[in-house]
Amino acid sequence: MASIRKWKSSYQVRWWEVEGGRRVQRCRTCPTKKAATELKVEVEHAFAVRGYWEPAERPEPEPVREDPDLGALSRAFLAAQKAGGKAANTIIRYAQAQDVFLRWLGEDRPDERLTGAVFSESTITAFYLWLGEETGRHGKRRSATTRRKYVEVILNWWSWLASKDDWSEHVPARVPLLRHMDIAPALRRRTLAPTWEEMDACILSASGWQQQLYTVLRFTGLRVQQAMGLRWDDLDLDRRVLHVRPELGKTAQEKQGRWVPLSEHLVAIVAGWGVREGWLIETGRIEGAGGRSDRQARSRDARRSWDRAVKKYEVRSEVAEQPHHCFRKGFVSGLKRLGADDEAVEVLVGHSLGLRGVYTDPDAQPLKAAIKLVPAIGEPRVRGAVVVLRRGA
Repeated sequence: MASIRKWKSSYQVRWWEVEGGRRVQRCRTCPTKKAATELKVEVEHAFAVRGYWEPAERPEPEPVREDPDLGALSRAFLAAQKAGGKAANTIIRYAQAQDVFLRWLGEDRPDERLTGAVFSESTITAFYLWLGEETGRHGKRRSATTRRKYVEVILNWWSWLASKDDWSEHVPARVPLLRHMDIAPALRRRTLAPTWEEMDACILSASGWQQQLYTVLRFTGLRVQQAMGLRWDDLDLDRRVLHVRPELGKTAQEKQGRWVPLSEHLVAIVAGWGVREGWLIETGRIEGAGGRSDRQARSRDARRSWDRAVKKYEVRSEVAEQPHHCFRKGFVSGLKRLGADDEAVEVLVGHSLGLRGVYTDPDAQPLKAAIKLVPAIGEPRVRGAVVVLRRGA
């Protein structure tokens, strides 16, 4: 019924059909002899069963799906972190680490479309080594702590993608643990906290809204962005209490919101500020670069105040390594030196007490007794001052 013949570099299967009362020859071309033989058998079987043969319908080819690029994966991650309540500064830090990672990949693989397939332990280790070269701002070498933080962000990004149904198919399933990678552990430095007198020297060396900010940090132990986010409505000066709103919280416990007592010295100082509406600390600064809001306090501004304090007063320069956060260290260390209850101090600064915090009413903590120990702002000692003792003293 059907026959096969060689045709150039392929094979033809030929047979006769009756169409309109006359015989018509049909043929199909196959790439190999095996395919031609299979088709010949199929044609002869079709004629034996129903008297004719017709080709089977070929399914439409599925469109080829492209994996999303790393830019899309980055945007999805950052949007989820923002929706999950991460602080604005945390989102900025995540974006900066991802930008550096993408820039490095672009230089390392200029002709490659970057997708989630690039994630691997060897890739991230290579990124970590590159961060240790002179590739930072102004060609400087990044610190070991900064390099480790960048790697942590990339691993968190990868882990988040691998855990989501919408994205898991686009990244490798196995995410390495940071502690198992060949990355130097972060070295913890000795904690050096400023004294009350050293913090007072920095406050006196500042002016305007920055002096107000450092005053709030000194008397409350708040984080800098929490202090910048305070509004007059958060303060009850008559009752001497402060409401740290949930949106100002950093930890899960702080995001529930909390009330803390205020020092009578801070109440007296704040009573002379502003018109008692809007922001407690009004900067008047326009929106900054990189998406930073006008509530952003820059570390370099605080650094200048500390530098002036070091020059004029007896202040140790090493205590101000973190120009804003050192006030929080000074608050905690200062209260504990004065004998304040340890748990009360932890509650005042928003630290978690674990199960003790769950089963202990905050009113049972001696918070007011602890806050009463905070001294008023005093006059710090001037550097190089000579003390002359009077005769007979």
